[in-house]
Amino acid sequence: EGPENGTLLFHGNADSIKKSTFDSSKPTKFITHGWKSSALASGPTNLKN
Repeated sequence: EGPENGTLLFHGNADSIKKSTFDSSKPTKFITHGWKSSALASGPTNLKN
């Protein structure tokens, strides 16, 4: 988990957020990758960096 590996959050599952390292006091940007893409694809990775 964290900035290098990411954190999986699941819609409709509040526990996935509560048990994560998410800190609502920090500025946050959510990046959603494409339907057939991966969080490790170049697009999301380039946005993160």
